[in-house]
Amino acid sequence: MDLQPYLWMVILGFIIAFVLAFSVGANDVANSFGTAVGSGVVTLKQACILASIFETLGSMLLGAKVGETIRKGIIDVNLYNETVPVLMAGEVSAMVGESESSLIRRLRSGATVFIRPLLTACYIRFKPKDTEIISRKPQF
Repeated sequence: MDLQPYLWMVILGFIIAFVLAFSVGANDVANSFGTAVGSGVVTLKQACILASIFETLGSMLLGAKVGETIRKGIIDVNLYNETVPVLMAGEVSAMVGESESSLIRRLRSGATVFIRPLLTACYIRFKPKDTEIISRKPQF
């Protein structure tokens, strides 16, 4: 199967994944280092350096397990062996929807600052199941 026509989805997915990682990471850093910076234990610059190191390490060391759980426990990717573009479109749409929700809606309302971080993980984890239900016969 020639996937060259779908290269734009890979590029768009990479850009949106970066935006989403920035948004989620910024929220995590505020939760992790807010009190340490506020009390003067570390400077803002030190907190940014430490956060960059440990957020990256955490995503590399633990992210594979999350991906494996989604791939094996939530959605059966083998259903898409013949229709890879459908799976790619579903994953990119999940990231586009969540990054839009995380960045734009968070700026519009102060209340969503407290609610959205909790829903971000759920949105990304269960959007592939929606794609499976819409595009194929669900395997329950």
